[in-house]
Amino acid sequence: MVEIKGDKVVTTEGEFEADTLIFATGFQVSSYLENLDIKGENGVSLHHGYWKNVGDIKTYWGTTVPNFPNFFTMLGPNTGKRKKNN
Repeated sequence: MVEIKGDKVVTTEGEFEADTLIFATGFQVSSYLENLDIKGENGVSLHHGYWKNVGDIKTYWGTTVPNFPNFFTMLGPNTGKRKKNN
């Protein structure tokens, strides 16, 4: 990619229209959401309070966190694990 002009991505091969651009810079599980100041009930910080106190980065089914109403993730921690069927 060379540049973005309005709704077009300019590359060395030409200009291409785009409805959506996604910039992916990598994903570090151990610092998931660390740079965001997300507060839950009673003003508890998600990363530096709740997850630090429980000793792990955990979610319910990868989408919700206890005591953080109205906070949802699309692909949260532990979503890559599969349970084995016994």
